[in-house]
Amino acid sequence: WEKIDEAKGHSDRINAVAFSPKTGAMLTGSADGTTRLLSREGNLIREVKGHSGAVNSVAFSLYGDTILTGSDDSTAMMWNLKGDRLSIFKGHYDAVKSVAFSTDAIILTGSADGTARLWDLNGNHIREFYGHYGPVNAVAFSPDGKTILTGSADGTARLWDYWGTLIKQFPDDENDETDPIGEVNSVAFLPGGKTILTGSGNGTAR
Repeated sequence: WEKIDEAKGHSDRINAVAFSPKTGAMLTGSADGTTRLLSREGNLIREVKGHSGAVNSVAFSLYGDTILTGSDDSTAMMWNLKGDRLSIFKGHYDAVKSVAFSTDAIILTGSADGTARLWDLNGNHIREFYGHYGPVNAVAFSPDGKTILTGSADGTARLWDYWGTLIKQFPDDENDETDPIGEVNSVAFLPGGKTILTGSGNGTAR
């Protein structure tokens, strides 16, 4: 790790960052309620405003032409690179903690209300994923977009098919006190889609 550039300008902590898959532009989401699009050198291109709460999660679409934000105001929003809002995703009952685009442009959100939801690009709700007993802190699509991974404050990560059926829970027994995983704050798929990675509040990644 070597510091190459530094971006400043938010008035509160930065909760989320992302790189554009096409240009290397940077996206930052802050507790000040704004999202900033910056050049690779850290120069401000655009400030995106519209949320009434902290921005907890940000993502670029596959082609880098749209961005997605999730907020404490219980919504997610999609924007173009000019800062115009394209869609709003309303339906969660608590903060949106995590957002993701699939390769076929489906939106995934995870919320402090304990659910994850799928949406189309127009903001229409497709499906809800129930089962966690705590906030859903992290979400991810498999590389083929057919499998969904969620991580929760309940100490589990869960693997689902696109239709909302639970495939697998990690660890297998959420009541196993001999191997506590801690609050799951981050999840990811290996590019091949056969392996997953979880980051936890107990200081471990698995």
